[in-house]
Amino acid sequence: MYAGELQKIAVVMRRFYGCEEMPGPARPDSMERLLRQAKKELQKDLPQAYTDFLRECNGLECNGYSIYGADDFWENQTICPGMAARYLVFAEWDIGWFCMKKADASFWELDKPSGREMRRFPDAGSMLRHVLDAAAGAGD
Repeated sequence: MYAGELQKIAVVMRRFYGCEEMPGPARPDSMERLLRQAKKELQKDLPQAYTDFLRECNGLECNGYSIYGADDFWENQTICPGMAARYLVFAEWDIGWFCMKKADASFWELDKPSGREMRRFPDAGSMLRHVLDAAAGAGD
């Protein structure tokens, strides 16, 4: 599902950082814990596009962009408690967070540190692809 975007990231990571290995898929036990906690905390499932991404790549960091992996997802939700009450954050970069608004399940890029909504995405997949494309393009 994200193979093309991840290949671009791999090229950037090899060329600029000497990194030969991309993160592998999330382990089944990590996915199970993440999904179980999501049901408990949110009373709903995480977006399918995000869980599909984790099944291909268990989070990554490239050019100032980070997409949270299954093992550190909940830990990253506690970084900004005031925001965590209203948003579920999946990724970040130097001056923004990429998240889902809990009230209506809409997807946003938020300004960091103000938390102001800057850009709305049609769905989680579009948001993740934006992050991946931006991270790959930032190395050119």
